[in-house]
Amino acid sequence: MVLSASHRRSIRNDDARAQVTRHLRWGALLVSAAWIAVIALWREAPFALTFDDAYYYFGISENLAGGAGSTFDGINPTNGYHPLWMLVSAPVFALGFDGINAVRILLIGQLIAWAISLVVLAGILSDSVEGWPRLPDQKYGTARNRATATLAVVFVLVTGNPFVVKTFVNGLESGITVVLYMLLLLAVLRVDGDVISRTTRPLRWGIAVLLALLFLGRTDAVLVIACLGIWSLPQSIRGGRHALVRLLEVFALPCAVMVGYLASNAVLFGHPLQVSGLVKQASLTPARCLLASGVVAAAIVAGACTRRLRPHERSRLPRTVALLRASGWFASFAILLVGYYTALTVQQWLWYFAPVVLMAIVLLLVCTADLLEGAAVEGPANNWRRAMAPIQALVVAPLLLLLALQVRTFTDDDTRSIQLANEQAARWINASLPEDTVLASWDAGVVGYFSNRPVVNLDGVVNSHAYTEAITAGTRDELLRDEGVGFIVNHGRVVGGEDPDIEELVRTVFGDAAADGLEVVETFGFTYSGTTTRDRTAGPETMAVFVYRLPDHW
Repeated sequence: MVLSASHRRSIRNDDARAQVTRHLRWGALLVSAAWIAVIALWREAPFALTFDDAYYYFGISENLAGGAGSTFDGINPTNGYHPLWMLVSAPVFALGFDGINAVRILLIGQLIAWAISLVVLAGILSDSVEGWPRLPDQKYGTARNRATATLAVVFVLVTGNPFVVKTFVNGLESGITVVLYMLLLLAVLRVDGDVISRTTRPLRWGIAVLLALLFLGRTDAVLVIACLGIWSLPQSIRGGRHALVRLLEVFALPCAVMVGYLASNAVLFGHPLQVSGLVKQASLTPARCLLASGVVAAAIVAGACTRRLRPHERSRLPRTVALLRASGWFASFAILLVGYYTALTVQQWLWYFAPVVLMAIVLLLVCTADLLEGAAVEGPANNWRRAMAPIQALVVAPLLLLLALQVRTFTDDDTRSIQLANEQAARWINASLPEDTVLASWDAGVVGYFSNRPVVNLDGVVNSHAYTEAITAGTRDELLRDEGVGFIVNHGRVVGGEDPDIEELVRTVFGDAAADGLEVVETFGFTYSGTTTRDRTAGPETMAVFVYRLPDHW
């Protein structure tokens, strides 16, 4: 049988597409295997990857599994977490794992989730590359192979970078939402951004489930639900009644889940919203309101502009343009997410911006594919290697440098020293203080998890709504006295063997009598080069974890 030229071309493109998929999946396997080995074999890997807030999840999960309820300190009920990751974490403790072993198992689980995300990302890139159609074999020889290999190298360098891995594998909720966001992107991109008229009913239901799970995975996903809903509204209006029914098929379930979650919080915890979100809200000043309004305007403009993008035949970045045109809703979401945390909250941490990092990775890889193919096409056909070399160097060299810098930072003792010192203090508390001792801390994660003692969280992130009300009413000291708090444990700067910041915070929270009678019981010194909630300046600094005894009857 003689095949037509178009049929032969289609077969070549399919083979090239399969080659891209294969190379990227091998890259995903390489990254995943390397990081699983790091987590499994390096004792301090859990402390290098996690943040202190991750241990709030572990502590609450352990209490849930042990029948103590939704509490971190064993005293105060709390909803200061996102429920989906809690539901995944608690069974590990129910199976009998605890301590650092449970942490390691959960991190390996998150690494597996990252591996699945990379496989999905490989599918997105394969769809975008489409077998390098502008690089036919008869003209460019093995240019396709060079472009595919380069893309795979960039894929590994980006997704294996410790900074990127720690964004998603950190013991927090971003470790589970990454899969959901990646699947959502894949589903919507494959219908070119049209979830109303170009989807089947099973796919619409699948997107609805993803959106519902994303909200349970991290409640700020209400922003992505809103952005995709607004993005889909014009198609629904133009499509009439049937299109509106399809709109309901996509968004009814996530909206119902949101209402159910808020109602259950109100019943179980006395307030529909998470306490962790409430205590981080910034005061609404005119400047913040103006900034928030500007962010909303920027998100609207981004969505409108990306929707109007149209790749043309001579476009140098056709894949990037197509990606932006189909994912303008996600770009708007990313802008709103950054704006929300920078304008309306008092804390900003890496894992808050995981969807933004995810979108940046997708854009970088798709743009790389455009640049590689464009260089080969625009250069001399008989010397495409020379034409592609500058692009390879421009992309790969900086990524290699960033990888080297991040590996150095990741393995630096001074970046995880704060976690290790808190663990050391927790072990000392467990061995030296009576079982009925109640402590308090502004950074209670690691200390509370490893000490096997009640450690009340003073910043309120995983405390009760009654505690936040006591802050407003000025009765916080009375509540803490009733709970029997007798010790303060926290890391801080060392000044003359003590920490003046802790002493000042004690004076603010517990009163002058408590601050004047403070006694340093034990200190655990370390050198730290990261940032803390009270000090955003990075650089080596002499610090310690202090254990203070409050005076009797303070």
